Amino acid sequence: MKKHLMIFILLSLAFNFVIKGQETDLLSFNTTSIHGKVLNTKNEPIEAVNLEIALAPIRDLINGMNLSGDKLYNAYNTLKSRVGSGTFARCKTDKDGKYKINGVPVPGVYYLFIKNDKTYLPTKIKLELIQASIKEYKVPNMIARKRNSSQKALSEKTMNEIKLSRNFYKEKNLKKAVEHMKLALEISPKYTEGLNNLGIMYMADKKPALAIPCFEKYLEQKKASNTLNKKDSIISKNIASYYYQKKKTKKAIIYYQNAIELNSKIGADSYMYLGNSYLFNKDNNNAIKYYELYIKLYPQGTNYKQINNLIKKLKNTSK
Repeated sequence: MKKHLMIFILLSLAFNFVIKGQETDLLSFNTTSIHGKVLNTKNEPIEAVNLEIALAPIRDLINGMNLSGDKLYNAYNTLKSRVGSGTFARCKTDKDGKYKINGVPVPGVYYLFIKNDKTYLPTKIKLELIQASIKEYKVPNMIARKRNSSQKALSEKTMNEIKLSRNFYKEKNLKKAVEHMKLALEISPKYTEGLNNLGIMYMADKKPALAIPCFEKYLEQKKASNTLNKKDSIISKNIASYYYQKKKTKKAIIYYQNAIELNSKIGADSYMYLGNSYLFNKDNNNAIKYYELYIKLYPQGTNYKQINNLIKKLKNTSK
């Protein structure tokens, strides 16, 4: 009996060793190389583009490495101790648009960037390098878009202020974060994204009256450079909501309409509040128009019955 028990204990120890050995191998963080190409929008190779690689935030490691709890934090801290939290390697593309970066710990999740290039816009792709046994990873082609005349690269001084602002924001020192973002904007007034970032910081500091002008100027600059997109509809909607709550419905109309133009599926409430804003300004025809759009697009909307009855009353009034 004792002999059998001893054999069972030895087998158990051996089994545990194998499991731990496999786990250690998975998170051994050997290094690999990555290589790929940078192309323009015509699929032509781009020469002499500067690339940077940095460790992704911990939230990206959760999905990318399928880890949780202590294992996740241990893996992240190990990677951070190896490569730091900022850029840890740089390279430049050759005449064929090719690049290669050595010494990347695996497994890991990273971001590959084109940053502050004078000709091409900032671009990034996420790299999930999960298989520790692969000696070289081939990265999908990175497509870079050219800057237009209003999208100049930022100066080194501006970039330093942005970096300081971001670091203070991470540390939840909002006063200093705002101070350095404002300095960045003083140096580079056309740093459009900085206006959005400054607005976000003011909102985090519960100062919407200071945030809203930043968001408005952000949208103005994007409109001037013809770069407004669907994502900007959220910013426009937030501005509209601020003015609506302040009962400044004429301004609310401008930004609700802008939000809907950028993204017609922005949400039922935008159509309803736009209708309300027109009604407040005694423009019944436009109020009916947006109430009817609300009903058409969102027949299951919470306020369907109320809005439907209101439409009937408004139509009867206008007879």
